[in-house]
Amino acid sequence: MSFGVVGVVVAWHQPRNPMGWVLLGVTFFFILDGIAGEYAYLDYRLHDGRLPLGWLGVLLAPSWAPAIVLAGLSVLLFPDGRVPSSRWKPMLWPTSLWARCGWAAPS
Repeated sequence: MSFGVVGVVVAWHQPRNPMGWVLLGVTFFFILDGIAGEYAYLDYRLHDGRLPLGWLGVLLAPSWAPAIVLAGLSVLLFPDGRVPSSRWKPMLWPTSLWARCGWAAPS
């Protein structure tokens, strides 16, 4: 939740600074992961798949992957939302590739 609190403060006071939005994204995806995972467990383990939208809970359960990537991106872009120097720009491509592979990987 500390990512979310800092993200709200930064996004509120400096809406053009991407750091606030990245931190809010970390919080959003971790909360989405928790809710989706619990709902999928509730549906398939306790109610034998009879609840509505159980498939959506399973689909959204690996939302931890974008949260981890955005947390790493927040460290790379700290403090002003830009890469510290031009030699760090090549790190953005592996981060983006890892985010895509992590989202598509089965959990």
